[in-house]
This record gives sequence, structure tokens and C-alpha cells, in this order.
Amino acid sequence: MPTGEIVVIISTTKRPAEVVCKTSLVNNQMPPLYITDIIACFPTLPEPLDGLRLVHLTDMHIRGYGVTERRVRSVLESGGDMVLCTGDSCWQTRIGNPLVDTPAFEAGRQSGFSREGLTFAPRTAIALMVWRHLLDRLSFPLGVYVISGNHDSPEFLDELPSLGVHVLRNETVALSEHLQLCGLHGASRIGYDIPAALERADPNRFTIGLTHFPETAPALAAAGVNLILTGHTHGGQICLPGGRPLTTHSRCGRDYLAGLAHTGESLVYTSRGVGYSLLPLRINCPAEIVRITLRRDRQENTRLVQKKLP
Repeated sequence: MPTGEIVVIISTTKRPAEVVCKTSLVNNQMPPLYITDIIACFPTLPEPLDGLRLVHLTDMHIRGYGVTERRVRSVLESGGDMVLCTGDSCWQTRIGNPLVDTPAFEAGRQSGFSREGLTFAPRTAIALMVWRHLLDRLSFPLGVYVISGNHDSPEFLDELPSLGVHVLRNETVALSEHLQLCGLHGASRIGYDIPAALERADPNRFTIGLTHFPETAPALAAAGVNLILTGHTHGGQICLPGGRPLTTHSRCGRDYLAGLAHTGESLVYTSRGVGYSLLPLRINCPAEIVRITLRRDRQENTRLVQKKLP
């Protein structure tokens, strides 16, 4: 797809619309990165939040400050009211045992060999260095918020506040009279505690939920979370033509694989993520950064465009 071409994708069901962008690895080049701009419409959005701008990052799997990270920085420089990251900033190599199911492996070891497979330590120092560069001399009125993914080390999460980043750990924080932010925490689905995360939530505030694993979206929607941002799947990363993934790394099949979906009155967006696992390769599944503008409008007017970054 030529630089500058725009793709419009709209979905009104929990299964996202097919991603029509095609991406492949060019010799000695990183896969392209797209910017996805969403107008997210909610008929009950409090008027003071109309026009609020969010930047959603996920699954960066940082290996250094390179071309991709400079593109992320350029998007952050374009501004926003807050930055939200739904996990997996750290690069970590895991080689799973195909004969063993993975719940314990996802929960698990920082490094070493076990029956679930071979795990190398997360690159914590590199991830922190890159986050420092990404945020250097930038400010966002409502702040920067991060939750854990299944590759982020405890040391990485503990050090983020020194960079001015807020880490949410199964909790809800009020950002204004009209807005609150819920973040789920855990190295696996087992660690998530949705009742605890929403225990102090105010049902009269508009709620944005951050979760690494998209399987939790229906539960958050049932609990009244208005906008749910998630990642983890990479959109499949390697897909057949039409966006059909070879694997989803989720427990809900192709539901919430990538893109927009509606669950009741809630809007879910599963980002394909910025980075990649194992190989620097994406096929029929381009990487993305997401920008969301909230609007007080009918839900069916929600729309998005995607554009390839230079």
C-alpha cells in the first residue's frame, strides 16, 4: 500500500472487521507502522470529555531505540491528553513447549528452562531507556498510564514511576469529576482481579479500561466499562490474505483479535501493537499506533481511518 493511502474500517460486532492493509517484510527494513485514528462515539459521554484525545500503545517489545521507536516518538510529539499503554513494553524471548498448554508458562519464570519451555530474561534496562527517550520533554495533561503485559518484568514496572509514568495494578483511579481509568494487572490472566480493580469505581463517571488480554473485555463491559483498550494478540502478526491469523495467542479465538468491536454499550479496541514476537515479520497484519478522540454522539457514528507512517 503506498504511503499516504487511507483505509476506513468500521465494525459494530464483537468480531472485528477484517484488516485490509497488507504488510510484508522488505529486505533489511522494518515492517511498516500505521497510525489508526478513531472517532469513538458514546451517546452518554459527559460533555466536558467531548474531544478528549488518547494515544494507545501496546506490545512494543522494545529491543532498542530505532526507526519504530522514532516513529512512536513523532506520534507522541503530535500531542494528546493522555497516553495509555496496555502492556508488553519489554522484549523477552520465550520458546514454548508445544506439548504443554501455557497458562503456567504465561504466569511464570523470568528466565530459565522448565517443562513449559525456555524463557530468557526481559530486557528491562533497554525498555526503561526507550521510555525515557519517548517521553523526554513531553507532557500530557492527564498523564501517562501503563499496565503489565506477560513479558514485562516487575523491575520495569517498579521503575516506571521515576519517569513520571503511572502503573495501574488492578485498580481504578479518578482523573476528573467525569472520568476514571481502570487498569488490570498480572503476568497472566490468572492474576487479573476485576472485582478488586473496580471496587472503588464510580458508576457515574465515564470509565476507560486497560487490559492486556482481550478475553477480559466482556467482563469489563458487563461491569459498565465504557471504552476498553487491549492488545496481546498482535492481530495474529502473520495472517493469511484477508487477515485470517495462523494463531491468535488468546482464549477467545478470532473474537477481539484486532480492531473495533462493540460489546453491549461498550466499545472495545484491540490494537495489533507496535512490535512483534520472535521474528521482525508481519504479513497481512501491519503494526499500529492508535489515537482516539472521544465524541458525544450516537455509537453507530464511531469510525476510524488508518494511514501508513513515513
